[in-house]
Amino acid sequence: MLEHGIRPEKSQMSIVPGEVIHMIGDDSEIWSRLITKRKEADWPQKDIKELQDKSLRIYAPLQPKMVNATHRKENDVIRDVAKIIFSPTYSPSNLNEHMENIANGK
Repeated sequence: MLEHGIRPEKSQMSIVPGEVIHMIGDDSEIWSRLITKRKEADWPQKDIKELQDKSLRIYAPLQPKMVNATHRKENDVIRDVAKIIFSPTYSPSNLNEHMENIANGK
């Protein structure tokens, strides 16, 4: 990714516009799911919360559509994501510009 990825002023590649869907959930439940379903015990619960909080701050200016996964079955979460994807109110954000601004400290 570092050699061929999207890098401001170093690559011709860019992120296409799109609508951001942000899945959120209780960090203890996410941690539990990682351990039971994916057998990944490398993620401390504290790191999951920090990652989710940072992600929310990064994408907040793009007004992401939120899907809460806490205490919900996978099928219900998938259904909510599909409703957003196939919604007639699709509103793409300029993800490339946003990420370039972050990379350039703006």
